[in-house]
This record gives sequence, C-alpha cells and structure tokens, in this order.
Amino acid sequence: MSLLYPTLTDATRETLFPKFPNDVKQWSPDDVKYFLESRMSGSDYNQTDIDKIRAKNLTGRAFLRLNEMKLMFKPGPFELEFSPAEGIMELVEELKEKLEK
Repeated sequence: MSLLYPTLTDATRETLFPKFPNDVKQWSPDDVKYFLESRMSGSDYNQTDIDKIRAKNLTGRAFLRLNEMKLMFKPGPFELEFSPAEGIMELVEELKEKLEK
C-alpha cells in the first residue's frame, strides 16, 4: 500500500464519491447538492451557491427545469449572480443532453 495513494474502503469511497441514481429525475435534494459539489472544482459557483439551492429542497426533476432567470431573479429563491448561474446551467444542459441520448 502506498502512502500517497491509500486504498479506499467502500465506505470511504461512498462518502467521497457518492453514487447518484441513474435517472436524474429520481435525484433527491441531497443528490443534487452532492452532484454540484462533485463538479465545483474550477467552476464559477461556490459552496454558498450550492447551499442556496439545497435550502430550497430542489429535486432532480426540479433541477432539470432550472433556467438562468430562476437562478438569478431578485427577489427570488436563489438570487445567484450571473457567472454562478451560468456555470450551474451548463451542468443542467449536460444532464439534459444525456437524457436525450
């Protein structure tokens, strides 16, 4: 066993890389949160933006119906800035494309 690359137990792997249901429409609010967190590195959104989305109990089905205006509208449920909203919408569009295939 290497000290640089320790072997992950199944429990640790599940904690670090949670499995998402194959059907995005079946995602729970926590699945949406974990998905956004898993894609946050190098993105335009941050944990505060994710927390705003999680606070509204957004399911996978609702996540797929998001658009920039819903994310940015003030006053509104999320009130994100333009750049984070665009970054999240890129992910929504990627998921929609996968569903269409």
